[in-house]
Amino acid sequence: MQLISPQTVTYRFPANDAAVADRWYAGQGMLGQPHTLPAVQLHSYRNAWVNPFGVAFAKHRLLAPSVYPMHARDGHTGQFRKSYAKNRLLRRVGQRAARVALVQHPWMANYYHFCCEVLPRLFVLREHLRDCTLLLPASERRPFHDAYLSLFDLGEVRWVDPARLYPVQELLVPDFTNGYGYHNPAVFISMQQFLLEKLLPRDHHTYGERIYISRAKAPKRKILNEAALWERLSGQGFVQVWAEDLSVFQQAAVFHQARVVAGLNGAAWSNLLYMRPDSWLLNLVHARHPEFVFYTLSSILDIRALHVPCEGDGTGRYAGTEDVNAPVDAVCELLQTHTPHFA
Repeated sequence: MQLISPQTVTYRFPANDAAVADRWYAGQGMLGQPHTLPAVQLHSYRNAWVNPFGVAFAKHRLLAPSVYPMHARDGHTGQFRKSYAKNRLLRRVGQRAARVALVQHPWMANYYHFCCEVLPRLFVLREHLRDCTLLLPASERRPFHDAYLSLFDLGEVRWVDPARLYPVQELLVPDFTNGYGYHNPAVFISMQQFLLEKLLPRDHHTYGERIYISRAKAPKRKILNEAALWERLSGQGFVQVWAEDLSVFQQAAVFHQARVVAGLNGAAWSNLLYMRPDSWLLNLVHARHPEFVFYTLSSILDIRALHVPCEGDGTGRYAGTEDVNAPVDAVCELLQTHTPHFA
């Protein structure tokens, strides 16, 4: 069954693209070129076996639609097959389920990967969930999972032992709606409306139109000169927020009220889902750690992005784990030049 038709989309460049020296997102064709996104199909299997991390087998065959595209690309399927064979041989088997919907993948504990890869599969399958069970790994459970799952009419959610296989009488598997970062507008625009209707009535606080998202409480990837940056931003009417301190409902309200959001690239930008068209994202990114997923997301939601490269401190295992120094003057100049609030 086809749930979503094929789509062709061209993701736009950041608004300050002309002034960006290293346009890696253009050189690699991530932005500014048409991308063809395949149809999203719903697959059905009988007498399957499910790994709680989202990998499934039937008749001892790995079911390709269950494999996260990045894991298929990077050659992880051999590992999945070995794990399946070992669990079957050692009889590490959990309770049988009648009808299971498979929407998760091994990185579901990350807020971005859940909101932008798992949640869209749940959304496109929403009309089929009433008599379905989700078998999810108990080791990965986070409060945001419970909040988002409560929005759907689900038959049952079981948080189960991740070291076991689970026999399933009938298995429903939707295709992933996008490969890493190539968000599908046919899914996200309607999912955004669904989420706003469900989440916004839950929180009535006023947070402000100019929000700075701090990573000071995160274990890695912080802004070393945040005090200097914040001194300037606070003088321009920004309110400082720590996303990990907020519920899903509060995060939705914060981002929906905001007209400008600034901060270091991170999973909190998944909340672009709640921003209004013509709002602004100022994204501080490690200059040597290319990242583009929030530019494709902002593009399809008609949010204007500003790309700000930052120098890392050189101490991380790789650039994506390093702390950075923000170019404070450049940030303030971009805000003054591009956002009407600061003209």
